Amino acid sequence: MPFLNVFGGLKWKHVTKSVIQFRETVVVSENGLVLKEGLKTQIKRDFPINSEVQTILDEMKSEEDSFESLVFTSPKGKFIDHHNFANRAWKSIIGKCNIPYRKSYQTRHTYISLCVEAHINSTAIGRWTETSAKMIDNHYGATNFTNFRPPELS
Repeated sequence: MPFLNVFGGLKWKHVTKSVIQFRETVVVSENGLVLKEGLKTQIKRDFPINSEVQTILDEMKSEEDSFESLVFTSPKGKFIDHHNFANRAWKSIIGKCNIPYRKSYQTRHTYISLCVEAHINSTAIGRWTETSAKMIDNHYGATNFTNFRPPELS
């Protein structure tokens, strides 16, 4: 299966004030990294933007960026090659933050776990992360019961 990178194909035209619209992905092909319509198992996915994400996106966008510009680029302004990112940027970033090494993909697991702990509906989490609600309930929810408290019944 080719490596999929939904953030690598994200263009400014897919960022609105309320959602990030995932419509394309970067895949490794015989011709190198190429942009492909659709996602792994869906044609599209919308991810709601909260105020924190909106602030980050506002700070990232420059006046030179057009609607067709990539949101995230390599140092040369091209698609991000995941292997280069992992070896050059990711290890440096987590090292400076004094975080033990882990793969960047593990941030997805952390995000899902934080959503479960915040009592967000597993169907919503699944739509945001392209994961089934059943997988979230079985894999993530089952490990977070210590953070839940039964309601007061009196």
